[in-house]
Amino acid sequence: MSKRVQICSIAPREFFIKRSYNWSGMRIPACGPTVPYTSIWLTDAVDEKIVHTSYKHEEAEHIPVTIPVEQIIADFFGAEQLRENGCFIPAGAEPTQAELKQARATRKAYLQGLVQQGDNAYARDPKAISEIPGEWKAAALELNAAKGRGWVFAAPEEVSDCPVCGETLKQGVALCKSCGAILDAEKAKKYGLVGEAEKPKRGRPAKKHEPEAVAAT
Repeated sequence: MSKRVQICSIAPREFFIKRSYNWSGMRIPACGPTVPYTSIWLTDAVDEKIVHTSYKHEEAEHIPVTIPVEQIIADFFGAEQLRENGCFIPAGAEPTQAELKQARATRKAYLQGLVQQGDNAYARDPKAISEIPGEWKAAALELNAAKGRGWVFAAPEEVSDCPVCGETLKQGVALCKSCGAILDAEKAKKYGLVGEAEKPKRGRPAKKHEPEAVAAT
């Protein structure tokens, strides 16, 4: 029988983790106001190693590979910052009050760090308010620390996609920074980004000059 490991969470948000051996993903439910913690159980997983014996894809050999639950846990806690966000592995079948208290303190410290990063970013450049991540704003709201922090409620700057290459751009740019496509010809001309295009002549086309007939002698 494979080993089972429980992950508990005190966070008021859901965690969704997806890997190649679990395409449907793994969810750690969020805690509600009356729920002290949520939890899920993990066991060993099975992935497959694909060995190509020829150039034909259908002839590839699929070898099952067992992924120990300890490796899965190390991956999740390392790559997804579960511990910082209030997740932990209890020592027993149920978490103790001390473990829950420690998890709350860990998450609070992590959120305070995010809020501090938001304050620092806003102090450096108030105009870059739209670049402050939503996670930092959510941290301030969860800690009831949004009052007096204008960057928390600021709406993100409007953006659009370049119709040529799809690059995400700020509204009103003259040229695409990625492919160089002209998005506003008048503005690009005004700032010398492109030369003045030759305007087509209006009116009726000039009559072609026909050679005069030479009389036979």
